[in-house]
Amino acid sequence: METATSYGTTGAATRSLILSTARDLFAERGYKGTTVREIARRCRITDPALYYHFRSKQDLMQAVLEDAQPPAIALDFRAAGTHQAVATYFNRTFRYWSDNLATGRALLLRSLDGDHNATGQITQIRQGLDTSAPAQLEGVYGANSNLVGLGMLVLGAGLFIGETIRATRITGRRDDSTVTRSRVSAAVEIGCPAPEVAQWAATVPLPPRHPRMARPILPTPRSGAEQTRLNILEAALVLFSERGFSATTVKSIAARCGLTDAALYYHFQSKAEILESLAELPQSPVLPPAPEGPLTLEWLAQLIDCMLDALETDRDAIRLALRQILQGNSVVAGERYLVARSWWQSLLSSCEATYPADQARARADIVAAIRIGIPHTLLIEAEIGTQTLSLDALRPMLLRAAAALLPVGGGLSAS
Repeated sequence: METATSYGTTGAATRSLILSTARDLFAERGYKGTTVREIARRCRITDPALYYHFRSKQDLMQAVLEDAQPPAIALDFRAAGTHQAVATYFNRTFRYWSDNLATGRALLLRSLDGDHNATGQITQIRQGLDTSAPAQLEGVYGANSNLVGLGMLVLGAGLFIGETIRATRITGRRDDSTVTRSRVSAAVEIGCPAPEVAQWAATVPLPPRHPRMARPILPTPRSGAEQTRLNILEAALVLFSERGFSATTVKSIAARCGLTDAALYYHFQSKAEILESLAELPQSPVLPPAPEGPLTLEWLAQLIDCMLDALETDRDAIRLALRQILQGNSVVAGERYLVARSWWQSLLSSCEATYPADQARARADIVAAIRIGIPHTLLIEAEIGTQTLSLDALRPMLLRAAAALLPVGGGLSAS
């Protein structure tokens, strides 16, 4: 192992290299799954050389988070015209997260692990992006500001996760985003509603809830061995979703099932095999087919209801998939990408039948972001301590927020 000085990097340059390397490894493997030795080796420096700059892994992580803290800049939404100024604010917010994908993933992973410091850091970053945002939004949208804020939060989460999926699936590099800025900006600017559209979305009569989807049921196990295998998979799903793959041991899975380690190894040779076999567990379908004609409020309601049903029946599976995506699992990302891409293509014709030609692609991107954003927003907000409501109570709020982003019928007339 050579030191940084032999490569011509010293002082501030070495510190910057350590920070960027640690940021990527924390995003790739999580804080707990990354060692100081691994960071040093990737930097091609010795452990003592790293400790010269940072006393511990905790100090290093704190420096990574502080390095990502944005400056607080207040915007007057009314000064440059309502829609333009609000869209500029949200564009800047999403641009920050796009520029800091690895840091965002690291923070979310730590929040999922119950790290309150990471939760606090997310809150600080949100506040730092614009300390005046809540009051300014209320000045533009009045009583509908919370509805607009929720809609843009869902859109932002969907764009962030979607960008992470595409970057991981296409390049395999966690620090390389392949989504064009113009495409994300178009979704933000077109999705950001005018006050008239927000008012329509807040008052339009909502369709009734669709019948709840029943979770698919596995065939009845034909033997005690099949039942044991199923019990192992269900226990592993819960533990992987709560703790992450790297922090879950075979012993903890076996204990949850009331088995010995040897009994578990009779069914699975490794923890990795258990993870791969989770695909055997049934999951509810969460993608309603695109309408044959224009988008309607009825179809948006069906989309929202599918998302809420999935959260009720498959929360652990969604949470685990979120962990895998944030950690840069290219297999999971690839599966999600192919499904999302096919669905987006089927939606494009519906959006072309609903919106002006120059908006169709951006509107399809917004629908896709809502589909990804709703379950992940609710999971993430629950993790970082936001007060949560029942899914039934959230349904009208989410549907109205989605309608504000995707006006149909009378909403199109308002816009």
